[in-house]
Amino acid sequence: LNWKRSHYIFLSNLIEEELKNSDLMTQSRIYELGNSISDSTIKRFFSTNEQSNYSNDLRFIKTLDKFCIFLGYYERWDSIRNYKN
Repeated sequence: LNWKRSHYIFLSNLIEEELKNSDLMTQSRIYELGNSISDSTIKRFFSTNEQSNYSNDLRFIKTLDKFCIFLGYYERWDSIRNYKN
């Protein structure tokens, strides 16, 4: 991606607004995951080297869950199942 910081900030604000209004975000999920993704996290997520292994990093997993909720899935496993079908 060849984005400027303003693009990441825009996406971060869009995700936050969508998560706040999502029926998939219960109070317990908000407490567990939070309801936003920072612009710096989004930038790091999309510019990460493919060889980096974040699969055991809880922050990375929570970010994946929030991206999936933003895309309309309850959690990352739903999106994976949908992708395979």
